[in-house]
Amino acid sequence: EYVIGQEHAKKAMAVAVYNHYKRVATDTMDDIEIEKSNMLMIGPTGCGKTYFAERVAEEVGINFMKVVPDDLASPFIHGTQQKIAEVFQKAEAAGPTLLFFDEFDCMVPRRTSNANSQYQVDEVDEFLTMLNNSCQRGIYVIAATNRPDSIDSVVMRTGRIDEKIYIPMPDVDTRAHLFRYELNARPASADIDFNVLAE
Repeated sequence: EYVIGQEHAKKAMAVAVYNHYKRVATDTMDDIEIEKSNMLMIGPTGCGKTYFAERVAEEVGINFMKVVPDDLASPFIHGTQQKIAEVFQKAEAAGPTLLFFDEFDCMVPRRTSNANSQYQVDEVDEFLTMLNNSCQRGIYVIAATNRPDSIDSVVMRTGRIDEKIYIPMPDVDTRAHLFRYELNARPASADIDFNVLAE
């Protein structure tokens, strides 16, 4: 209900996330069990992927952590690897946690055989290790990208990231709904044609 429009994405998200959470009678944070693997959200820049992920965590009622490429940058050899491990350790300690990686293609780019890219290879390998069975440790990863073809294919194997959901730019109906929502609490003429604004 916190996301306007995007009905197809919301239904896909419900199947991929909400239906994979169990709540026992006491319905407390400690009773939430994350069962399935992780997800990649694909869509253009500015279409609301981060907002979507935040609302998922809020709706389910779990901790939310956002990580961007700069958070993992390090001038030291193997420093980025260490930061990757620390992020997952922190998420596990605060779990259950929805761990959101923005611009994921920058974190797990396609590996090459170039000797100069060895550190990058090591960093992708560290991500692979951390993603394996992360859900069993109370960590549910949602990654976001607008360049899915740049992601190393090994990351997308079963048990690491299984689900892919496309988050498009808002269509005409969604844009009309957004105008209604934003103008509802503001002084506005009663005869505004929201469909014209949406077009």
